[in-house]
Amino acid sequence: MNFAAAEGLLWDPIAGYTLRLNESPLTFLAPVTFDYPINSVDYSATVITTEVQAELALDILLIAHDLDVQWAFSPPNSLINDDETGRTLSIFGQAYFRGTIFGLQALAPSLFPLAVTEIDLADRTWTDAYIATLETQYAGTWVQTAKDAGADMFDTTGDLVSTLMVMGGVIALFVGNTQLTNNHWDAALDVSLLLVISAKLGFYGLGYLGLIVAICWIYTGMRLFKFPH
Repeated sequence: MNFAAAEGLLWDPIAGYTLRLNESPLTFLAPVTFDYPINSVDYSATVITTEVQAELALDILLIAHDLDVQWAFSPPNSLINDDETGRTLSIFGQAYFRGTIFGLQALAPSLFPLAVTEIDLADRTWTDAYIATLETQYAGTWVQTAKDAGADMFDTTGDLVSTLMVMGGVIALFVGNTQLTNNHWDAALDVSLLLVISAKLGFYGLGYLGLIVAICWIYTGMRLFKFPH
């Protein structure tokens, strides 16, 4: 039961309030009426949401304990579950109190061992910092001097010489492996390793590697699903 502070609730210092619960004659053959006296000390003035939830959870656990005693419940049929993470409602307690108090899991989530929360995730951002790191990893060394010389020789913006060297290595490795194993799939695996290492060493751009991977996926799919060619 909730009374908003704005209602200006006044307590009778002597009698207090009486909460009366009547058993339904549709359910009980001999309905009984229960009167619960409520004094001012039973009213909480807490307004912070998390504190209200914690206080309500504690009250529900006390009620669950009283019902365990009243109904002579004990594990594994108890309404309460105690484990290393603390005290919560058991599966029987969850079923009972959910049916008794609508929306209880939202009102007191700590009563339940499992809770669904909305995860606040920041949008992921992408940069070309890693690509820039690969491209400048040889800055100030003879390797970078050689790469620049190769670009100047062919009058290109990229290091075409390194790319041609990688292509030559790929062809040689593929042909040699195929001749030794007579299995072009084994050769393709070795070539893929060479391509990844070469991209990591900055011999050609990651964009080219992505294009190669896409072509390989298309080819593999065609071979696996036996597309006509």
